[in-house]
Amino acid sequence: MEARLKRFKVNTVTQLYALNRDQLRSAWGSIEGERYYDKLRGIEPVYIKNARSSLGHSHVLPPEQRNVDGAKAVLHRLLQKAAMRMRSYGLLTTQISIKVKLRNQPSFYSESAISATDSTLTLVQALETLWQQFPHAQVEPIAVGVNFSGLTSVEETAYDLFAIKPTETEKKLNKALDVLNLKYGKNTVYFAGAHQALKDAPMRIAFNHIPNLIVEDDG
Repeated sequence: MEARLKRFKVNTVTQLYALNRDQLRSAWGSIEGERYYDKLRGIEPVYIKNARSSLGHSHVLPPEQRNVDGAKAVLHRLLQKAAMRMRSYGLLTTQISIKVKLRNQPSFYSESAISATDSTLTLVQALETLWQQFPHAQVEPIAVGVNFSGLTSVEETAYDLFAIKPTETEKKLNKALDVLNLKYGKNTVYFAGAHQALKDAPMRIAFNHIPNLIVEDDG
């Protein structure tokens, strides 16, 4: 944090106090700067807690998908569904994890921290990186899951000086994916990794998640 403040030529408490709310937010790289502005003036900031700490989908594989290629395809399908759902909430993720339950073997689990994103393309690339660690030989996957955690709002990350900002092309691509799939039905457009699993992982009603019928309906 000290290095960030020095880049803004802030070396003393007096200089720190002289910054306005927007300047402190930019220096901090997040909404915490605004909260610190209030704290410096003896005002207790209001914390609006994100109701969601994580978001994801899991699926028990049907017999025909209980192989390495099938498990990977279903993971892609789950990831693309979860990414669309995440965008509908106006959230971004800073961590992705995948889990594969194996028959008669310990489950495979891998996770990775990422720059805050809601981009399906970025998340697909992260999934591909995690999948490289999967033990492909002599395994029978029976269930898979993908999870996004470290969720934050678009507003909270808008001023992060170190975040990798999505390109305009990525933004347009995500918007096109969502608009077309909402207008013409699920699987109208999708990333190729999910091609073998388009009929898998239909909408389910879980105890901890009431699905959005517009965003998640597979009909």
